[in-house]
Amino acid sequence: MVCAGRASGHHYDVASCNGCKAFFRRSYISGKRYKCKMSSKCTITEGKRTLCRACRYNKCVEVGMRPELMQLPGDVTSGQSVRVGVPKSPQWHENFAMQPVTSNSLRFDESEYGAIIGALVYNETKCNFLRHSTFDPTCTTLSLVDLINAPSELGNLHTYQLVRDWPKKQPPSVDYHQQQRFHEYPTSKLWIICDYVLNVEFAKTLSFFQRLPFNDKLLLLKNVALVNCSLVQSYYSYKNKSNTVIFPDGIFPILFRKSPLPVEVIMRCRGVESLIRSKIDKCEYVLLKAIVFTHYPSEGMSTEGRTLLEKEREKMAKVFYTNARYGATVGSCRFATLVALIGTFFHLADRHRQFHTLLALTLDLSNHHSKLLEEIHT
Repeated sequence: MVCAGRASGHHYDVASCNGCKAFFRRSYISGKRYKCKMSSKCTITEGKRTLCRACRYNKCVEVGMRPELMQLPGDVTSGQSVRVGVPKSPQWHENFAMQPVTSNSLRFDESEYGAIIGALVYNETKCNFLRHSTFDPTCTTLSLVDLINAPSELGNLHTYQLVRDWPKKQPPSVDYHQQQRFHEYPTSKLWIICDYVLNVEFAKTLSFFQRLPFNDKLLLLKNVALVNCSLVQSYYSYKNKSNTVIFPDGIFPILFRKSPLPVEVIMRCRGVESLIRSKIDKCEYVLLKAIVFTHYPSEGMSTEGRTLLEKEREKMAKVFYTNARYGATVGSCRFATLVALIGTFFHLADRHRQFHTLLALTLDLSNHHSKLLEEIHT
């Protein structure tokens, strides 16, 4: 999965060759910092995997290699730095501080922080696989309560296949009056439901979420799951080089109408544009997603739940800040820029609810009633 070479087995939870296994372990333990000379756009193949170590290491992380599964040397514990055998003279520290630091550098500095990001990226990779697979909860009869209680779908990846050819293509744009009644979804899945369900699944992988009382879990998801739906759709559209939301089946929802409403333009474009401006990377994205899951509603949460989420938000913010560290000043600016995105996506979630209410008033949705769909937008 890293270099497309023949896998020798499952190493650190990813099918890979011995070369990539050894490279990932060696890089993680040594604490070496790599910097790409080609804007982190190198293609990693079996024949070219040694040409760019930065992109090779990033590819290892992206496909889900988990450093916490390594058997580290006896003098290295999970809570300490993993820079082994490097001289710690004052001159070394001075030189180290002057080296170029990428947004992925924290995994070399703090093994605890690296493990947190590694786990988040690992579970996000699973969710993204399901998003692009035959997994389709569009017609689910489950409620949010049912989803919280259900076994995780992330353990059932083997039962689904990646979709190579989606059954539906971009429909022609229509006038408003032509949209007054519709009988089938114009997309291959109802993506808002799919992404909502996958955000619930992602939340269930977070250790702090599991420690919340059940009613707090319910209130938290009602408050933030739609926020992260917008973040997910915007992030993968941005990664797809689009400046507006594009679904995995290649359909642009902004093109459903010949003249989209202003609220639609905001919903489909503003989030993607904000991520383009920030040039967010995958580690920053999963951290942002995790931090959103610590934003509890103003009413209803237990004192125990609020205290737990506040501690987790502070912890995630420290990881986020460490990951944003390009230097003391620039790191602070980067951190502030990324955290400001949270407000953007809460605003977009409100626009989603507003748009759903508008559709319910103007379109005949009787054939598409879904308990979960109503819960998403209330």
